Amino acid sequence: MQTSYYLAYGSNLNRAKMAKRCPDAQAVGWAKLTNWQLCFRYWADIEPAPGQQVYAGIYRITERCEQALDGYEEFPQVYDKCFLTIPVFLEQQPYKQALPVMFYRMHPTAYQAPSVDYLQEIKQGFLDFLFPTTPLNRALAQVFS
Repeated sequence: MQTSYYLAYGSNLNRAKMAKRCPDAQAVGWAKLTNWQLCFRYWADIEPAPGQQVYAGIYRITERCEQALDGYEEFPQVYDKCFLTIPVFLEQQPYKQALPVMFYRMHPTAYQAPSVDYLQEIKQGFLDFLFPTTPLNRALAQVFS
């Protein structure tokens, strides 16, 4: 069984929801993407943005998890898969190391506010990973500017 790393920045930060979607996934650490920002196109997305940052949870996933995520993210109709090698802070390691990660990016559309329930799911994920909510608040403000 192949194992890889998945970078979660939206609703999949929510550990309880992720456990239902991908029971084999294991949260193993976190990363901070520099020069990227969180945004909402109704669903969460990330996009390049000089000087900004996105906090992301790192999960170890199996092929079965990736297939479940493909369905949840409506790949390839709504989201594309992207791959980066980035510094990751693993819970079992006292230092960061560069790992290849897979994540999803939405096909570009206009910014749009998320539903209240979806936003709550993401807020819980930020709490689960102990992330600051500044990038989340910035993304919401961008929708309403």
